[in-house]
Amino acid sequence: MSRPDPCWIIGVLDNGCEGLTPAALAQIKNADLIIGGARTLSLLRPVFKQAAQEKDLGAQLGKVPDWITAAQQAGRAVVVLATGDPLCHGIAKYLLAKLPTDSCAVMPNISTLQLACARLGIAWQSAHICSVHSKDAGEWDAQAGPEHG
Repeated sequence: MSRPDPCWIIGVLDNGCEGLTPAALAQIKNADLIIGGARTLSLLRPVFKQAAQEKDLGAQLGKVPDWITAAQQAGRAVVVLATGDPLCHGIAKYLLAKLPTDSCAVMPNISTLQLACARLGIAWQSAHICSVHSKDAGEWDAQAGPEHG
C-alpha cells in the first residue's frame, strides 16, 4: 500500500490568494478536504474545487487529527488553512504532535508578528513572543520544568 500524500498545513494572510505562493495555491485548488477557521475558509472558498469538503475547526480542534487521518486513509488530498506561519504559535505544532511525522507538511507564510512589525517599521529580532491561543507559561529559562509550555 502506498503512503498517503501529506496533509498540507498552509499559512494564509488576510489578502487570501494574493499572498500565497503558486505551490500553496495549487495544493488548495487540488484539496478534497479543506480544514480551517470560518474566516480563512471564506477568504479562499472561490478557489476550492467544486467537490471539496470544508470543515470549520472552530471549537473542534480535537477532531482535526481524526479528520485528517480518515481523509488520508480514503486517498483524499487534505489541506489545513492556518494564519501566517503555522509553526509560530499555530496549529502545525499541535497537528505534528498528534499525527505521524511524515503525514503532514508545512507551507508557511510570513508570521503575523513579522507582518505587524513590518507595518510598524520595527525590527523584531529581539522580540519576545507568547501565544494568546492558550495559557502563557511565561519566558522559558534553564530551570523550567517539563510542565512549562
